[in-house]
Amino acid sequence: LGDINYKLKDYQKAIEFYENALLLGSRRLNSDPWPIDISKYQEYPTSMIANSKELLINMKTYHRLDDK
Repeated sequence: LGDINYKLKDYQKAIEFYENALLLGSRRLNSDPWPIDISKYQEYPTSMIANSKELLINMKTYHRLDDK
């Protein structure tokens, strides 16, 4: 879901999903029957959070002339 929101340029929502992925990935049990891919659960969300934050900072904001 983080990737979908990133693609839709909803970076704040993407960050929330990537942070959730970090939390859930860190809580996987050692006895989990499926192999764990550390980059999938740690490196990738971390880099995408950084990318999203940078894009949010650099995003241009436009205001209508009649906004107060």
